[in-house]
Amino acid sequence: MTAASENVAFKNPDGSKVVVAYNRTSSSQNVKIKWGKQSFIQSIPAGAAMTFKWNGTPTRDLVSIKALANNQYVTAENAGASALIANRSSVGGAWETFEKVDLGNGNIALKSLANGKYVASENAGADALIARSTSIGAWETFQVASVSGGITLKAAANGKYVCADNGGASPLIANRTTAGGWETFQLITP
Repeated sequence: MTAASENVAFKNPDGSKVVVAYNRTSSSQNVKIKWGKQSFIQSIPAGAAMTFKWNGTPTRDLVSIKALANNQYVTAENAGASALIANRSSVGGAWETFEKVDLGNGNIALKSLANGKYVASENAGADALIARSTSIGAWETFQVASVSGGITLKAAANGKYVCADNGGASPLIANRTTAGGWETFQLITP
């Protein structure tokens, strides 16, 4: 939704979802409605309101993260209570699985299935990544870029690349100004 539109969303007692969008401008405006991995764009005429209603369960984009530094999977260690670290040879369950949330413009957030919290570049990137946030802000936003062999993650908190530090033996931290092997990851669909 844009500043030119006003909207409200809610869930009905029957489980259906509703968005009401109002275009307060003198020209038609496009709005994008997103639900899980699905979205659509609708043009709303000037001064008009539209209601959208749907049922169902949103699809989630689940991924596991493999560090190229050591070819190990990233885990939200200790059920998310400890820093993320690339120390698993396989995906064993929730600790190694994340929901990738598309924020647009090449930015994502990662929600740990271990504890249902978003991964944060703790202390504006000065400390290791940890799944501790209940909402998405700059510390929980990562810009994804494709590189040879995988992707890089650049933390919005400090503009630095996430690194599987010490060849993957230390927790992940966003502290690199350039990306190389330790800063390259693969997003694997379980």
